Amino acid sequence: MSATAFAAGAHDGGHGHGATSGEPGKASEASRTITVEMYDNYYEPEEISVKPGETPR
Repeated sequence: MSATAFAAGAHDGGHGHGATSGEPGKASEASRTITVEMYDNYYEPEEISVKPGETPR
């Protein structure tokens, strides 16, 4: 699974279903740490893959 993160606020529009991503996880359950670096006009890494059930930090 891939995900793109955008700098935006929460979107709780009441569409009748709860979010299954973007919720805080427990730090003690983190299986790996992902370091994202910001440059003038891009981020590295460009893409982050997270498996269902995985808790990255």
